[in-house]
Amino acid sequence: LVHKAEHFRAENIVLSCSAAPVFGLHDELLGVLDASTLYSPYQRDSQGLVFGMVKEKALRIENAFVERALQRHWR
Repeated sequence: LVHKAEHFRAENIVLSCSAAPVFGLHDELLGVLDASTLYSPYQRDSQGLVFGMVKEKALRIENAFVERALQRHWR
């Protein structure tokens, strides 16, 4: 979570970003799911809700990768 002035680059202080990693079957990093906004409130209360959704979707992506990778082992 990085909210507005917490960004280290001055150009990005208007952004509010929530990100979660997406891992593969063997815990390798496959990517990062991010939700960023230009027009977020000064308070970061709503960012917790967005972060929860991003984490949930990242987990769903991970589960889909695992299901597909192990599908050939199903009986």
